Amino acid sequence: MPDPITEQMFGLIRGYWVSQIVGTLAELKIPDRLANGALRHDELAKEIGCDSQATYRLLRASASVGVISAMSDGRFGLTLLGGKLRSNVPGTMRDIAVAITAPGHWLSWGRLAEAVRSGKRQTQATLGRELFQYYAENPDEGGAFTAAMSNFSTMIAEDVARVLDTSMAEHVADIGGASGAIIAALLESNPGLHGTILELADVVPRARTALAERGLSSRCQVVEGDFFKAVPPADIHILKQIIHDWDDEQSVTFQLRAFAATERARHSDRVRASGRRAF
Repeated sequence: MPDPITEQMFGLIRGYWVSQIVGTLAELKIPDRLANGALRHDELAKEIGCDSQATYRLLRASASVGVISAMSDGRFGLTLLGGKLRSNVPGTMRDIAVAITAPGHWLSWGRLAEAVRSGKRQTQATLGRELFQYYAENPDEGGAFTAAMSNFSTMIAEDVARVLDTSMAEHVADIGGASGAIIAALLESNPGLHGTILELADVVPRARTALAERGLSSRCQVVEGDFFKAVPPADIHILKQIIHDWDDEQSVTFQLRAFAATERARHSDRVRASGRRAF
């Protein structure tokens, strides 16, 4: 029997097996099916339109990592952990599982060694285009990514609204704000605050719908744009999980644009306070 260190290392080496098991469960919406009760593998395979034996092997593999339970009568059920992969439930992580294990992320991670050798990002070499252009051309995967970012934001939105002092601000801009979970939390905690979400064209409709559902459309606009070219003026700019997507030079570029936009907003505030016209 292997020693504990060997077992631990083997677990690290095969870690991508587990992520793909979880991502496949989420993509096929198997947890949603099992939420209504345990099923035999052939029953489930028929419901999801998949091969019966391959479905059986996936369920057995899923049971080995604790997201599915294998019952003595041959049926498979959903564990509490697997419940995090259900759709449209509080705390869902389904979209995160789908997005992180889909080709846009998955294939690029496969070139990590080359990234270390060259010191260069591998997105273009892997996908033939930048990631967000790839998402625009692959809307199902792009939609999962946007929803995943919203899930991440929802997890921390209340904490951000609690610790970020907006009492002296009139306007906040969320750069790449997805469906607006963070900016919505800030607006709900400060009734006098207004906001702007800057997003790509394929994300804008989802963001507007999400804000409308929370009754915030009159206080928050969603604008299409490219933060490498321009950033809307605001007293506060939110950049959550944005900087790590780009190299150092690109990151400095849009942070400087955000700083300049903040300075423009402050200048306008000073002009209004003095009664002069802003140019």
